[in-house]
Amino acid sequence: MHVFTPIDKTSSDFLEFFGSLIGDGCIVHYKRKDANYRYFYRIFITGNTNRDTDYLNYLCNILRKLGVNPYLYKRGNTNKANSNATDIVINNQPFAKF
Repeated sequence: MHVFTPIDKTSSDFLEFFGSLIGDGCIVHYKRKDANYRYFYRIFITGNTNRDTDYLNYLCNILRKLGVNPYLYKRGNTNKANSNATDIVINNQPFAKF
């Protein structure tokens, strides 16, 4: 279970994250069969691997300061649309609900 302490919604770090989420992200809520149909929440922010790597790393640092542990996932070359995409992934249900 992830521990999450509510943060100041007016802080510049939170607002930077929130703007990126609105522009290039999503919050997903889904059931997993392999986990007895429990619900999971996941946050994604997607950027271009070639152009946005510095900014994605910057956002990861902001999220760590906010108490969230994100990771970067470079999508595979399964199709042309995914070939240059990197996601920030956050698996933290309390933060996603916040």
